[in-house]
Amino acid sequence: MPKAASARVPIWKKVTTATARRRKRYLVGSGLVVSLFLVLASMAAYKGGWWTQILDWAVVAIPAIAGFVAWIIPVKQTTSFHRFWLFVGGVIFSSLVYLQQWETGITHAKEIAKLATKEDLAKLPTVQQIGIEFRKATAEQTVPQASEAKKNTPNIHFKCDVQTSSYS
Repeated sequence: MPKAASARVPIWKKVTTATARRRKRYLVGSGLVVSLFLVLASMAAYKGGWWTQILDWAVVAIPAIAGFVAWIIPVKQTTSFHRFWLFVGGVIFSSLVYLQQWETGITHAKEIAKLATKEDLAKLPTVQQIGIEFRKATAEQTVPQASEAKKNTPNIHFKCDVQTSSYS
């Protein structure tokens, strides 16, 4: 009797599975390295004071990068994997926008606090008051008062050695 035919397995199936596993490990490892780099860069940016600049650029760059990736890797049929990463990417992008707006709000509040208030402006002299003070200052400098004139004149005494004769 002839031997029963076993299911035929293509020879490339084993290689394709191994390649897929290797690619998956590479992607996961690359993702971890990139994530670690981003976390360290964010910490350095926050301590270095250039956090707001990174957030400003991230708000512009992330949608551009996402559009570029979507153009390179088109998804014809969405899977749970794609939906998950779309959700995670949306949350991350939204949190970056929130952080950027929060930092901008803090910076704006600091700038507004430095501006003059109505009470500060009320304490400033008016134009009329400045004119009166200016006239007083210039009048005092041009015309010295009599008591000051006496104080400023030198005290000179002439000594006369003339003998007086008496006519009697």
